[in-house]
Amino acid sequence: MAGNQRAVVLLALGTPSEPTVPAVRRFLRAFLGDKRVIALPWLFRKLLLECIILPFRAKHSAALYQKIWTPQGSPFAVHTEALRKRLADALGNSTPVHVAMRYGTPSAESVIRKLAADGTQEIVALPQFPHNAESSRETAVVHFSEVLKKHAPAIRLRILPAFYDHPDYIAALAETLHGIDRSRRFVFSFHGIPVKSLFRIAGKRRLNCNPASAVFSAEACKRCEAANDCYRRQCYATASALADAARIPAEQVRVAFQSRFGKGKWLLPATADCVDDETILVAPGFTVDCVETLLELQELRPGKLIPCLNASPAFARFLAEQVKALHA
Repeated sequence: MAGNQRAVVLLALGTPSEPTVPAVRRFLRAFLGDKRVIALPWLFRKLLLECIILPFRAKHSAALYQKIWTPQGSPFAVHTEALRKRLADALGNSTPVHVAMRYGTPSAESVIRKLAADGTQEIVALPQFPHNAESSRETAVVHFSEVLKKHAPAIRLRILPAFYDHPDYIAALAETLHGIDRSRRFVFSFHGIPVKSLFRIAGKRRLNCNPASAVFSAEACKRCEAANDCYRRQCYATASALADAARIPAEQVRVAFQSRFGKGKWLLPATADCVDDETILVAPGFTVDCVETLLELQELRPGKLIPCLNASPAFARFLAEQVKALHA
């Protein structure tokens, strides 16, 4: 394909534009107003958001963002832009690379309008979510696809599948553990989701486990009709593959889930219940450092917190190879 008729778009969730209460309120309204994030009927979700969450949470969240904000801006945006540049260098000048945020800027609409005006014929979308979850990968992919269909239906779209167990992704994660004492205790922390979300993804297929249990059984997954789409199974698959690649004994690794929000049953065990000052804490489900890793995990006071992949050369090479494979 000649010229710049193909483009790559990194799909990310987003970040407030400023660590101020108004900016954080706008971000939370978009984020928590998403039916895939808070799975309630529209009216109940609206009342919860406008009457309870925003009046009380926006100020608190703004204070959290202020703690991690840098002179260059939001760490999430800074790291994502650095990754964009590194991927662009790996792909060469003939393939422009853009970022589209599910919430905030640059928006999917603004990016798609620009690419359409530039004569782009094909977009390779790289969702920055290794695992399948309706509140992250699914909402970003569905939203981008819908916006593309509305504003530029002639542009072809190719989407990187979930890459939670891809050997090159696992190898990139293993590089972040270079020089770490393998005899230490490790906690691999993934973003938590409500148990109900697993049942919604499974649909009419039978789950062969108790998702509310803190005990995980790989054997149960082998007999599960919904195993391939199960977020919980995918997280454990990442943890197992990473432990093998980094040569960490299985008995030294614990899988846990963070960022619980609201009431109801969430995936267990909770990260906060698994960490102490001797723990090596890793967040393999987050590709870029954000408030959840820079602050939420740091405040658990682990023995050591491993940075996310961010713009690591290994991760950029992995993404570049996926772009080439999708275009082949």
